[in-house]
Amino acid sequence: MPFKVGLAQIDCRLGDINYNLQKYLQYLELAKAQKVDLLIFPELSLTGYYLQDAVWDVALNLQDPPIRTLLRISQEISFVASFVERREGFPYIAAAYFEGGEIKHVHRKVYLPTHGMFEDSRYFGRGDRIRAFDTRFGRMGLLICRDAWHLSSAYILSQDRARFLTLVNASPVRGVKGKGPDPDPMLKSLLAVLANYLNLFLFFAHRVGFEEGLCYYGGSVVIDPFGRTLAAGPYLEEDLVVGTVDERVWERKHSFVPLAREEDLDLTLRELERIAHERTSG
Repeated sequence: MPFKVGLAQIDCRLGDINYNLQKYLQYLELAKAQKVDLLIFPELSLTGYYLQDAVWDVALNLQDPPIRTLLRISQEISFVASFVERREGFPYIAAAYFEGGEIKHVHRKVYLPTHGMFEDSRYFGRGDRIRAFDTRFGRMGLLICRDAWHLSSAYILSQDRARFLTLVNASPVRGVKGKGPDPDPMLKSLLAVLANYLNLFLFFAHRVGFEEGLCYYGGSVVIDPFGRTLAAGPYLEEDLVVGTVDERVWERKHSFVPLAREEDLDLTLRELERIAHERTSG
């Protein structure tokens, strides 16, 4: 059955969970009014991204009051939230899938950029798994920002039978002025390639606004398994981006271009094991 997916392309306040939670509730109500079935919020939009030493001030465990509030709302609408998670003595960049009053899955960012303006691994623990999970819409995978630049991440999810790939993002850039062309066309090209060659619907939710001198430019997008854009958000503006997803498109693509059926996982594993052995043996 077709369903509506919404991308909450929002700004947020650094370290202000109460303000950001109210923004979440506002967009959840707006999404329900537009009959959106699944709403996706950007990376760390509940806590802010460039936290540095304030990470522990906003880190949440899954029993804290803001999470309990979101659990109640998830009885009415499914959504993905992203925040700093406190788990086993470490803070993680996390994205959680809420549905039916439960958290069905939590993905913790695996690839932590630490170069130039990025300092992720200085302040956050590294996730150690990439797995698809079941939802009422079908099987889904979650990735966070830099995870998607490593082609193996989306490949693993596609082989784990995901039909939908949700990517939550907070990619800061410098030097953005006005509402000009796409600040990062390489990223949009990558997303279309992943959707097309791995036969996935791709939901890319990217925040907007400025934080500690860095710009988050928006441009959220819904892409179908043929690499076609179904819905796209503006640059540098908050917006609720809504697209209609028809899983029959996935079935047509799977039938016309049966790359998944042709995939040889045994061959892939053998060659990766060989490469890993050669690297470790010098």
